[in-house]
Amino acid sequence: MEESVTDGDNSFKARFVALGINFSRSAHSLTSIRDRLNEGSAGIVSNRTVKQLIIEMYGDAVCFTYLSNKRISQMVWNTTKERADTIQAAFQVYLKERASRSQSFDYWNTYVSDLYPIVRDLTNSLRSGDWILYLSAMERATSLFFFFGRTNYCRWTPLFLQDCYQLKDKFPLL
Repeated sequence: MEESVTDGDNSFKARFVALGINFSRSAHSLTSIRDRLNEGSAGIVSNRTVKQLIIEMYGDAVCFTYLSNKRISQMVWNTTKERADTIQAAFQVYLKERASRSQSFDYWNTYVSDLYPIVRDLTNSLRSGDWILYLSAMERATSLFFFFGRTNYCRWTPLFLQDCYQLKDKFPLL
């Protein structure tokens, strides 16, 4: 049998009573009780200690409930999402700072973030036969033709895309 939590330390029990928690009216988390007990005290109290104290004072009639897996998943997701957003914002600041210091970095960052996805999607659309992805990749590539001064591609790609979008109207059986 475990030793009493309050043996030799009545101040701990007194702090707990001073919180004025009434378990008959509402539920309280062990963590929130522990945090309130740890405020302004030298000793660190654990959730297990709080649980033992509650059982000593109120008996086994107190029911301890735990969060459902769904609720835990939501809490973990929200925490993870907040951290990911913070990291992403810091990474964007880093990219801007590095691009301002190095033209080479700026070039490769542009290639990886802007150019490569277009080429990847165009290649994947041709390999898989995905018509919608192909048109999307061609639309995004059209602006690059203007940027790199490819006159013939600038002239003919918009007309090609227009014909592609009108295929259903011109050839309904296709």
